[in-house]
Amino acid sequence: MSKRVDKGRTAIYTEIAAGNFPRPVKTGKRSVAWVESEIDQYIEGLIAKRDAQFASNRAEAAK
Repeated sequence: MSKRVDKGRTAIYTEIAAGNFPRPVKTGKRSVAWVESEIDQYIEGLIAKRDAQFASNRAEAAK
């Protein structure tokens, strides 16, 4: 998972605690997995946030 979102384990769990990252599903006593579609939505949200920030920056620069 960390390779897909370019975050380490600590950063992922910090984001989960903050409510900013999908929660894992427990698959065993010491293992977890994530729902791929939830990770896709998380990444799509990051893209939307980036695009909105870019548009905002362009609008400010055009003033």
